[in-house]
Amino acid sequence: MFKIGEFSTIARVSDVLLRHYDELNLFKPHFVDPDNGYRYYIMDQLPTLNRILALRDLGLSLDQIGRLIQDNIGPDEIQGMLKLRQAQIEQDIAAEQARLRRVASRLKQVQQHGTAVQPEVVMKTFPEQHFLSIREPVPYIRQSGWLYYQISNAVHEQQVAGLSHCMAIFHDSTFREKNTDFELGFLLHEPRQVSVSLPQNRQLTVKTLPPVSQALTCVHIGPWAEIHLGFGAIGRWMEAQNLEISGKPRELYLNLVPPEEDENLIVEVQIPVSETSKVEKQ
Repeated sequence: MFKIGEFSTIARVSDVLLRHYDELNLFKPHFVDPDNGYRYYIMDQLPTLNRILALRDLGLSLDQIGRLIQDNIGPDEIQGMLKLRQAQIEQDIAAEQARLRRVASRLKQVQQHGTAVQPEVVMKTFPEQHFLSIREPVPYIRQSGWLYYQISNAVHEQQVAGLSHCMAIFHDSTFREKNTDFELGFLLHEPRQVSVSLPQNRQLTVKTLPPVSQALTCVHIGPWAEIHLGFGAIGRWMEAQNLEISGKPRELYLNLVPPEEDENLIVEVQIPVSETSKVEKQ
């Protein structure tokens, strides 16, 4: 048998925690010396302690853990619970990392305000274009990459030729992070009729985009979380030239990279514009 200090060393938990669990009748010593009150443990108790610690890391209360231990929850059940919790933690970490990137990009915009370090804005004209696309709401715009991979896999599997760059069109009258009215697809090199089947009886179909007489564009290089820097540059240009938005903003993906290589993303932001009305100028 091991004294509490020895067992603490082997189990990698503090003796304070072992005493606390003993007082709660959650994890009792194998033997307590009646003469001096010393606690003793054996190695066969270690799996039970590990179950308690695992359940605690799942976020369960000590009362809940006590009931589960009394019900003799098996290792397979705990393993399943741990895997579920692991997935939740990984999702939380990814969300917090994305939040940190957004904070950093906003700070960058603050630092760049009033300086000469601004993305170049170019006025362009776009002819009529043919767009193989699907328009549907996405629950959360920052996680819309799944739709790209879905349509990209579909056009590859169905061997669709003649595709140009991937492009997104945002149909909401204001920016929405959730339930975004989002259209995504591929521009075609030349007009033709084609459809691409997607899961759940959905389809990519060809539509004709009308010509755009003037659009302000800006090429953004870097994480998608920082694309607001390009929109901000266009906004400053619009304000200086007395222009207003006259069409749906677009993002033309000049390259598409896996999420882990997001810093190499190249996107051309496109915003159709027109001269501000006289009423608004006053």
